[in-house]
Amino acid sequence: MNRQLRRATEKSDKKRDKERDKRRGARKTPSQRSAKSSQGRASSSDKVKSPEKTGAKASRQQRWAGVQVLLAAVVIVLQAIFPGEVDTFTLVIYGLFYLTFGYFLTTWLFRRQIMQAPFIALVIGALLASGVEAVKFFRPEVTADPILVYVALPGLLLGALLGRFVYMRNG
Repeated sequence: MNRQLRRATEKSDKKRDKERDKRRGARKTPSQRSAKSSQGRASSSDKVKSPEKTGAKASRQQRWAGVQVLLAAVVIVLQAIFPGEVDTFTLVIYGLFYLTFGYFLTTWLFRRQIMQAPFIALVIGALLASGVEAVKFFRPEVTADPILVYVALPGLLLGALLGRFVYMRNG
């Protein structure tokens, strides 16, 4: 009985992998398809990701995610340096900046093989939000708004969850 179940699950796993490879193949450029077809077919146990495909693309994606994290952090810090009037629209934009920060930080950390990425992104984002508001206490011409920290946390959470979802879906 167990052997039959094991065979059935192996068969469904192979079918799922084949469909996923077929979908990925549809997204490849013609030169990538011809390179793969010239290599010939390998058995499922012999399949290994080619280093040029995984190395260059992953490195580029990792750098891009890192650049996006830095840009989001710079924009968030600039909002503290040059504060404006806080209204509903500003709060939404503020939350969206933290959403992008959480998303890109999570994907960057996942690409660096850190599996606690959503938690780390939440902690770093919360420290950034708290730090930005703490800096406002030392500037007499600026009033600190603790509501901005409360708006940042849901944005960070959504960004971290979205980053995890996208990474796990594509990974």
